[in-house]
Amino acid sequence: MLLIIYEFGTILLPIVLFWGIYLRKKEVSLLSKIYLGVFGLYYACVLHFTGAGTVYDIKLYGIDFSSNQLNLIPFSQEIDTVIYLLNLVLLMPCGFLLPLIVKKFDSFKRILLVNLGISLLIELSQLFNNRKTDIDDIILNVAGAIIGYIVYKLVAKLFPKISNKNMFNISEFVIYVLIMTIGRFLLFAEFYFASIFYM
Repeated sequence: MLLIIYEFGTILLPIVLFWGIYLRKKEVSLLSKIYLGVFGLYYACVLHFTGAGTVYDIKLYGIDFSSNQLNLIPFSQEIDTVIYLLNLVLLMPCGFLLPLIVKKFDSFKRILLVNLGISLLIELSQLFNNRKTDIDDIILNVAGAIIGYIVYKLVAKLFPKISNKNMFNISEFVIYVLIMTIGRFLLFAEFYFASIFYM
């Protein structure tokens, strides 16, 4: 439990500082702030469950570009239905939440590109921690985000008030995601923490 609190702290505390310094002065609707907060918690969970690599993992494992760790040929490996479904579901909330946070993300092409970027960020980080980086995961992540976006479009038609005004812009959102990702990358030292508290 302490380890999870520490991990989420490395992701969320830098963003709380960013929020306090920059976003506090920005005029956005309360609904936009709620959506951004929900996305922050969701993204912290994504980084946790995918085991995104950190700078400390590089010291432990190095960077492995071998065929054992890197698969660039789509659907060439043995299919694990549960893993495939989990990868499909992983970024579905992104497809739903992003158009609620940034108006310009209400576009099929932008949803595809942004979620491709997020999935690439996660998959490439796994080169640092002895986990497999797989093109299948990226394809399924992006497909899931597109499904999430389709769900958003359907819900927005049924409940127009779900959308809001005074939203964030693209650069603010990108900074938000990068701060969370870099926070965990630089500050989360799982084995070092465990060695202190679980000796």
